[in-house]
Amino acid sequence: MPILEAMPPHPRLAPLSALIATVLVACLALVVPATAGAAILAPASKQILRVGIGTLPTSIDPGKAAYEEDRIVQDMLFPALYRSPAGASGRLIPYLASGQPTVSNGGLRYTVTLRPTRWSDGMPVTAADVKLGYTRARPGFYGTFFSPVRSVTAIGARTIRFDLTMPVPWFGELLASSVVAPVPSHVVKARGARWTHLTYLVTAGPFKVASGRGRSELVLARNPEWWGARSVRLKEVQLLAVASASVSPTFRAGRLDVTLRNGSIHPSALTSWKDDPRFHEVPRGDGQYLYLNTKVPELANPAVRRGIALAIDRAAIGTIVRPGLDQPLATIMPDDIRGAASVNAGSRLLAASGVAEPSRANAELAAGAWVRGPKLDLYYATTGKNALIVGQIQANLASVGVDVVPHPTAQSDFAKTGIGISPTRSDVDMVLQGWLPDYSDPQNFHQLFTCANVDAGLNTSNLCSPEFDATYASAVNSTGGARLDAHRALEDLLTGPSGLMPAVPLYRPVGDNLVQTWVAGFSQHASGRVDFEKVAILLH
Repeated sequence: MPILEAMPPHPRLAPLSALIATVLVACLALVVPATAGAAILAPASKQILRVGIGTLPTSIDPGKAAYEEDRIVQDMLFPALYRSPAGASGRLIPYLASGQPTVSNGGLRYTVTLRPTRWSDGMPVTAADVKLGYTRARPGFYGTFFSPVRSVTAIGARTIRFDLTMPVPWFGELLASSVVAPVPSHVVKARGARWTHLTYLVTAGPFKVASGRGRSELVLARNPEWWGARSVRLKEVQLLAVASASVSPTFRAGRLDVTLRNGSIHPSALTSWKDDPRFHEVPRGDGQYLYLNTKVPELANPAVRRGIALAIDRAAIGTIVRPGLDQPLATIMPDDIRGAASVNAGSRLLAASGVAEPSRANAELAAGAWVRGPKLDLYYATTGKNALIVGQIQANLASVGVDVVPHPTAQSDFAKTGIGISPTRSDVDMVLQGWLPDYSDPQNFHQLFTCANVDAGLNTSNLCSPEFDATYASAVNSTGGARLDAHRALEDLLTGPSGLMPAVPLYRPVGDNLVQTWVAGFSQHASGRVDFEKVAILLH
């Protein structure tokens, strides 16, 4: 998924959460080792979590998910069939589904049975609801990932079947995406496009919408119809839009209980938090890139693109955005992704240290027949932290004879086809943007540069290379070690010494949260998701 700001290393675990040993439901007490003292749950009336989210989601319709904020909120309201695997095992965690998918027909058929559960209005959640959710989401941005799906069939009330055109080794993880989140058929039938209005909205997750106030506040309440409702402690989750510059004083004053990494503290305040026990590093798995439009004449030569990559001081950029946290990135696929040790091995054009190499940059630019004169137009979202690094990129490239004209762009415009979504316009030479993977697999990154994904909206570089596509086809049709070998070949084609370099890897973000000591059970997954149904407020 594209991300418009630096958002999301293993987490530094919250001390209180790590010490919790037993939940005593009868007396509503959390028992921890004696050395940490007793921790008692606050009364039910006080189980209200105030969350600084940065910006509220652009839509709570799972078919319109575009950015991390959307998915965080939608996950609380419209659960997918599964949770992505937490580790390297690759085994899915059933959520709306009652167990693992049944795979048959040589990997061409996935059959899923839903657990018995209801919408917040008491109506049952059915396989037809999942099919409707898929049908509505398939034409959207994330529906691109489901291109190998030939058909989706509701078999009975609680069985849904996916038939594929080809085996897809990562398809199980797609079943953890918002594309297969159910949509209430009975409400859509009655209300049409108005089904997401708060007056009519019903949900199938642990929470339902209680109220909203413009773009500043969204209040969610516990959903008693959810299948696991008896285990939910929070009475209410208040999602509050808080600008990063306001996070520190608001949190210190106790008016926020937690912050999400997309609403993380401003870099200027980071130093004051680094040693505070309420500050936690967050696992990520994403990367931030400078996408180069390979279809414009000035950037058509790979040598020119390699020269631009070598000229940028990626080490300096990491210190600008999140000092002491973000690390230089030398490959398209970050090291946090499963299989990275194999895929990213070998020679790379860019030094792991991230330092600029102007001499090599000049040599590559000369090989690409670059002549100073044309100015390159760089687009970036004004709301993101990447706005902080535009000056660094501009200065680095100017030093090797590449002049850049910055184009700060409102997020609503940036997220349109032509800028942040491909096909990229001919007047957009460079795009500063990140990619947050929907699942931990090399394919999630390498798919961004296929010919088919130019028109599908994913290929911001407009790259179309027959050699890359042929190698990608080999990767997606292989399994085990052969698949990793093919993905290594793809990474070589992108970021090797003679790589195509359609996007310059800039840095690998490490996110952060602020978590008050009276919050138990809170952690944010690498995908951005938070299991709010596991969170509780302690007496304080």
